[in-house]
Amino acid sequence: DKKEYDAAIAEFNKAIALDPKFAAAYNNLAIALAKKDRRDESIAALRKAIELDGQLLEAHENLADAFAHQGRDGEAIDEYKKAIDLNPKYVRAHLHLADALRSQDRAEDAIVEYKKTITLDDRNPHAHFGLGNALLDQDRYDQPIIEYRKAIALDDRFTKAYNNLGIALGHKGRFNDAVREYQQAIAVDPAYASAYYNLGNALMHLRRYGDAVAAYEKAISIKPDYTKAKDKLAVALKAGAQSS
Repeated sequence: DKKEYDAAIAEFNKAIALDPKFAAAYNNLAIALAKKDRRDESIAALRKAIELDGQLLEAHENLADAFAHQGRDGEAIDEYKKAIDLNPKYVRAHLHLADALRSQDRAEDAIVEYKKTITLDDRNPHAHFGLGNALLDQDRYDQPIIEYRKAIALDDRFTKAYNNLGIALGHKGRFNDAVREYQQAIAVDPAYASAYYNLGNALMHLRRYGDAVAAYEKAISIKPDYTKAKDKLAVALKAGAQSS
């Protein structure tokens, strides 16, 4: 609730007025500011928290998250590393560091961090998913299939894992299997436009043009500005007409 965040901001500012060296108050103020989408003020508060207490792990992590939210991945990476220096077993920092490295197209470094995350917590579905993505970035298809399946085994409503498993299977030419994974993603989230688009692509490979048309049309109905789906729909309609 926005009013609750306003009240929290006021209370944290009172705490800081009473004790200007209260690092944790600056950290909590930053969290409330971020909830109000006052990102630059949030970052300033986190910098102040760290200035007052460089050992405040939560402030480094929150600052890293703030940088990542703004697409400032290099700065995010630096802060996640500082959080890890303070606690080398901090699973979330390793995971988000890996995500930030992947955002910078540093797939190999990301793979190292995802594996560290899995070593610390092998039941983290997002770590297996991230590892699958980083491996897929390198055009490696067998291991991503294994990692996506591990992610799904840990979270059977992980729609992106079903979708990306379908993509990896498609790269292996296993289009019937891919169709099943896209359908599973859609069963969990019927408004998942990308899954319908990818389903259409797999169906095209299987020469099921009518079904592909229906999938592309569904993707467009969910996301009217989906240009790629519109282009593929035209191709599918043409292919269907030529095959009839």
